[in-house]
Amino acid sequence: MITELTKEQEALMEVVRDEWLKIGLATATTMPKEEAEVAVREAYRCAELEEPKYVYFARGPKEGALAVAVLKNYYENADGTEKMVKYPVKFRKTAANHAMDGLKPMTQKEMTAEVVRLWEIQQEAGKLPERISSLCQDAFQWACYGQHDAGWLSFYDFFERIGVEGLEQLSGLKKAAHSCGWWWAMDECCVITERPMHLSLDAEGRLHDESQMAIRYSDGWGLHCWHGVNVAPYIIETPEKIDVKDIVGEENAEIRRIKIERMGEDKFLADANAKLVDEDTDKDGQPRKLWRVDFENDTNNDPWQGVQVSNSTAEPDGTRHMFVIPVPPNVRTVAEGVAWSFNMTVEEYQPVQES
Repeated sequence: MITELTKEQEALMEVVRDEWLKIGLATATTMPKEEAEVAVREAYRCAELEEPKYVYFARGPKEGALAVAVLKNYYENADGTEKMVKYPVKFRKTAANHAMDGLKPMTQKEMTAEVVRLWEIQQEAGKLPERISSLCQDAFQWACYGQHDAGWLSFYDFFERIGVEGLEQLSGLKKAAHSCGWWWAMDECCVITERPMHLSLDAEGRLHDESQMAIRYSDGWGLHCWHGVNVAPYIIETPEKIDVKDIVGEENAEIRRIKIERMGEDKFLADANAKLVDEDTDKDGQPRKLWRVDFENDTNNDPWQGVQVSNSTAEPDGTRHMFVIPVPPNVRTVAEGVAWSFNMTVEEYQPVQES
């Protein structure tokens, strides 16, 4: 029994962490299908399950979830009972080419064509057929996440490397994480998806991209994120469409703050019906003001507040650029807001000169 780590083992923790971070954040334009299939089959064996007879591939999580929905809808009745007749394995090998009393196995081409058809339906009608939608949403909940299982797999990988026994059954999952994205294990078939084509993070390791999807797959699906928060595409790609009406109508306080940031605090303050809470002057005699904007549909009493200050350095024409610093709603004075922006109290923030 291991009761204490050696210095070498402690050093290994960082090595394992970095290795799995690389795995979890990996991008790829193509998937090594043979390698991924071998890994997934090993994961079945490690779980003491019969290997899948049919393996399907998809380009991303959404296409993969749709593929699962298509397969389940094809093989199962609405009550979950199987439509497919259980033929002996030797007959299943020819079932795709010969009509039989039961359903023949769906080919990759047929499955992909149906996924594309459903994707087009969703784009045109804004929703999927009810049963497909239910199966698709359900699929997102029980997927194996491939490379995105890196967080917990790294934990067990470390302990296996230092000699803890009984972790061999995770070998298939670990290998799958090296070669594919999300995948779904079913009784007779499985669906394996590619890793993302693009991944962008901010300095703190959160999904973030100021001009496009922060994570994007080759099927076109992905997420627009602002410092880890999933937002609507227009907030990232066309922030000029954001206006005060859009911001005021936003019920989510976090999304609302992002919209203000994307619109620009200066422009928002100029267009919003802001209330003056407090005002004073800085050490150069320049005016400073604390503004507040309340939102009618804000049940959490989470208003926006910003301190409007002047640049201490004058422009060539003698004017001073005004800018706005967002501050928490509990700030009551300009001085408190400015000090907060430096992570200080009013008593602590006593600059000789401001820049």
